[in-house]
Amino acid sequence: MKAKGLIIAALVMAAALCRASAQPTAPSSFAVADCREGKAQSIIGELYSNERAERARQASGARTVRRVQPGGPDTMDLRSDRLNLEVDQSGIIRDARCG
Repeated sequence: MKAKGLIIAALVMAAALCRASAQPTAPSSFAVADCREGKAQSIIGELYSNERAERARQASGARTVRRVQPGGPDTMDLRSDRLNLEVDQSGIIRDARCG
Protein backbone atom coordinates (compact mmCIF):
# COMPACT_ATOMS: atom_id res chain seq x y z
CA MET A 1 0.00 0.00 0.00
CA LYS A 2 2.84 2.36 0.87
CA ALA A 3 4.53 1.63 -2.49
CA LYS A 4 1.32 2.46 -4.34
CA GLY A 5 1.18 5.86 -2.62
CA LEU A 6 4.80 6.58 -3.55
CA ILE A 7 4.14 5.68 -7.18
CA ILE A 8 1.10 7.97 -7.33
CA ALA A 9 3.06 10.81 -5.73
CA ALA A 10 5.90 10.35 -8.23
CA LEU A 11 3.45 10.41 -11.16
CA VAL A 12 1.80 13.60 -9.87
CA MET A 13 5.19 15.29 -9.48
CA ALA A 14 6.29 14.19 -12.95
CA ALA A 15 3.08 15.56 -14.48
CA ALA A 16 3.57 18.87 -12.68
CA LEU A 17 7.15 19.13 -13.96
CA CYS A 18 6.05 18.43 -17.53
CA ARG A 19 3.37 21.09 -17.35
CA ALA A 20 5.78 23.64 -15.84
CA SER A 21 8.41 23.04 -18.52
CA ALA A 22 5.85 23.51 -21.29
CA GLN A 23 5.03 27.03 -20.15
CA PRO A 24 6.52 29.76 -22.35
CA THR A 25 9.12 31.87 -20.66
CA ALA A 26 9.53 35.58 -20.95
CA PRO A 27 12.52 36.64 -23.03
CA SER A 28 15.56 37.29 -20.94
CA SER A 29 17.52 40.51 -21.08
CA PHE A 30 20.23 38.52 -22.91
CA ALA A 31 18.00 38.13 -25.99
CA VAL A 32 16.95 41.78 -26.11
CA ALA A 33 19.76 42.92 -28.41
CA ASP A 34 18.87 42.47 -32.05
CA CYS A 35 21.45 41.96 -34.74
CA ARG A 36 21.20 44.11 -37.88
CA GLU A 37 23.21 42.28 -40.54
CA GLY A 38 22.88 45.10 -43.06
CA LYS A 39 25.15 47.23 -40.88
CA ALA A 40 27.95 44.63 -41.22
CA GLN A 41 27.82 44.12 -45.01
CA SER A 42 30.82 46.40 -45.63
CA ILE A 43 33.27 43.68 -44.56
CA ILE A 44 32.13 41.19 -47.21
CA GLY A 45 35.02 40.44 -49.54
CA GLU A 46 37.66 41.26 -46.92
CA LEU A 47 40.04 38.84 -45.22
CA TYR A 48 38.72 37.63 -41.84
CA SER A 49 40.47 38.89 -38.72
CA ASN A 50 39.39 39.11 -35.11
CA GLU A 51 39.55 42.91 -35.28
CA ARG A 52 37.34 43.02 -38.39
CA ALA A 53 34.89 40.60 -36.79
CA GLU A 54 34.69 42.79 -33.69
CA ARG A 55 34.06 45.92 -35.78
CA ALA A 56 31.29 44.11 -37.68
CA ARG A 57 29.78 42.90 -34.40
CA GLN A 58 29.72 46.42 -33.02
CA ALA A 59 28.28 47.87 -36.23
CA SER A 60 25.50 45.27 -36.33
CA GLY A 61 24.58 45.66 -32.66
CA ALA A 62 25.06 41.93 -32.06
CA ARG A 63 26.19 40.65 -28.68
CA THR A 64 28.37 37.92 -30.18
CA VAL A 65 30.04 37.06 -33.46
CA ARG A 66 30.82 33.62 -34.88
CA ARG A 67 33.09 32.56 -37.73
CA VAL A 68 31.41 29.95 -39.93
CA GLN A 69 33.59 27.95 -42.33
CA PRO A 70 32.56 25.41 -44.97
CA GLY A 71 32.54 21.97 -43.40
CA GLY A 72 33.37 23.44 -40.00
CA PRO A 73 31.51 22.58 -36.84
CA ASP A 74 28.74 24.98 -35.92
CA THR A 75 25.53 24.65 -34.00
CA MET A 76 22.08 24.89 -35.51
CA ASP A 77 20.70 27.15 -32.79
CA LEU A 78 19.36 30.49 -33.95
CA ARG A 79 20.16 33.53 -31.87
CA SER A 80 18.84 36.96 -32.75
CA ASP A 81 21.79 38.54 -30.95
CA ARG A 82 24.56 36.78 -32.91
CA LEU A 83 26.33 37.82 -36.12
CA ASN A 84 27.58 34.91 -38.25
CA LEU A 85 30.45 35.66 -40.60
CA GLU A 86 30.64 33.04 -43.35
CA VAL A 87 34.23 32.63 -44.46
CA ASP A 88 35.49 30.69 -47.48
CA GLN A 89 38.50 28.36 -47.47
CA SER A 90 40.89 31.20 -48.21
CA GLY A 91 39.64 33.24 -45.24
CA ILE A 92 37.58 35.77 -47.22
CA ILE A 93 34.30 36.85 -45.63
CA ARG A 94 31.52 35.86 -48.06
CA ASP A 95 28.41 36.68 -46.01
CA ALA A 96 27.31 38.34 -42.80
CA ARG A 97 23.99 37.21 -41.37
CA CYS A 98 22.25 37.22 -38.06
CA GLY A 99 21.02 34.10 -36.34
